[in-house]
Order: sequence, then C-alpha cells, then structure tokens
Amino acid sequence: MRYPHPSRSIMFDTLFENRVDELARTYRETLRNSDLRDTYSQQQTIRNWASSKEFAGMQDDERIERFETLVGLQPLATDIMVHGDRLFDISNLVDQFQSTSLVGLRFEKERLPFETIFVSFGKRRSLAVNAEEGIFFEGAYVRQSVQDGDVLFDVVLVCNDPKFANEDENIGDMLKGLTRFYHVKIPLGKPLEAATNTLSHALDPSVLGDRFAVVAGTRLVAHTIIYLSQPRIDAVFGHDAAAPKKMAQKAMMRDWGAQSELDWRGYPGVTFLGPKSRVAPALSAAPYLRVPGM
Repeated sequence: MRYPHPSRSIMFDTLFENRVDELARTYRETLRNSDLRDTYSQQQTIRNWASSKEFAGMQDDERIERFETLVGLQPLATDIMVHGDRLFDISNLVDQFQSTSLVGLRFEKERLPFETIFVSFGKRRSLAVNAEEGIFFEGAYVRQSVQDGDVLFDVVLVCNDPKFANEDENIGDMLKGLTRFYHVKIPLGKPLEAATNTLSHALDPSVLGDRFAVVAGTRLVAHTIIYLSQPRIDAVFGHDAAAPKKMAQKAMMRDWGAQSELDWRGYPGVTFLGPKSRVAPALSAAPYLRVPGM
C-alpha cells in the first residue's frame, strides 16, 4: 500500500508548512501589487489567516485534540521509518488468520522482533470504518512494553486516508485522516478471544461505525504476534509492486538517498509475511526466513 500511516505521519509537518507557505505567498503577491503597505505585521496576519483556512470547519477543541493525538503517534511512526525494517505486511495471511480461531489461546512467551512494529493489513471489507468514504483500518502500531513486571502489547489501530496526496485535501482533513485510531492493550495470560474484544483505552469516536472492524483488526494483530514468535517464518523484504523499479533496486543495493526518496514518495521498505509464492512478481525483494533481531 502506498503512503502507509507511518509515511503520512512523518510527512505531515512538512506538508503543513509547505501548504501554508504557498497560500501565504500567493496573498503576499496580491498585497505587493496593491496600494497597501507590505509590513511584517501584515505578513504575519496573512500567514495566520492561511493557517486557519487550512482548518476550515474544524473547531479549536477538535484541532487541539487531534494535534495531541498526532504528537503521540509520530514517535511510533518515526521509529518505524528510521529503522526501515519494522513495517510488516500481512495481506497474504489475512484469510488464514481470519479463518483461525483464537479460542483457548493466550500470550505466554510471545514477543515482538522489535520494541515497536507496524502491521499493515491491506484493504479488507471486514475492516471498513466508513465504507461509503472508503475509510478502513489499514494497520496497527504494536508496541511491546513491561508494566508491573509483565509484558504488555499496546495495539493502536489506525485508518487509511483515501484523499491523501490529493491537492484538494486541506491540512484539517489530512489531520483527521492521521488521527482516526483505536487503542487497546493485550496482556500476557488473558484469553485472546476476550482480550481482542475489549473496551478501548483511547479512541477517536469516528472509528466506531462498526464495532466488528475494531475486533477484526485487533485479532489480526494477535495472530501476527503469534506468527512472528515462531522459530521460522516466511518473510520477504522489499517494496510495494507499484514502487519505481529502478529506484527500488537501488534501495535494495543500499545506494545512498534511494530509500529516502522512496519514503517521501510513499514506498517505505516492507517485510511481506506469508507464502512467498503469493507475493507480486513485480516486487523488488530479497527473501529470508528469519526476521532480523529475532
């Protein structure tokens, strides 16, 4: 999937500044061509107006709350993007996971390969939050931590943004797209059937259109943790099939700047889990059977 949530999160600040600067620049030109004096005060007023225009229709309280949510998510996204090997795509395993019951299972010795990972689900009807607008749970940040001496998995389900990279999308809409989330905690020892169908510790109310989607997404994460905890797994590291082939090849050869350019274009490195025969033939990839760090 192009522009997964971690990519969009780390791009937000730059896109915000660029849009506000461009809008302010347009009106500064208008000011220079008028009889009005071009003063620093006027320029600041124009920039403040440009910023407010980008959030048209969003109340101050909502804007502040969504910015606070984004501030909480961005360190997770940065961790994923900086290391480059912590984004896992399970689209080849979703059918298998959804047909496998969690009844009678619980986490005991399961661990993540890294402290924080991002699990990408792919587009699935069962994960739809708002089918009419094309919004669904695209994946989840999963963070392993220790609380009161016990291992705990924080799961933050996040949604896609069907309008991202559309010039008509203002910053307010982009912020909404990044902050649709549902946070649950899965402890060791608790039956997974119940642990994946529990109340949220924090959420954006807009994701509650279909409670089933929340449960389905959380259970996909539980299956992924179990899968990653196996001694050997099917895993292929590469890029989305739609990524520019030559640039993807350079990134795989670790050419300087190639992966950074792909990241900005929305094609981060991805570890595809599941049977390798089901990975797109056009994929630029290097196969292995064990995830680094495990």
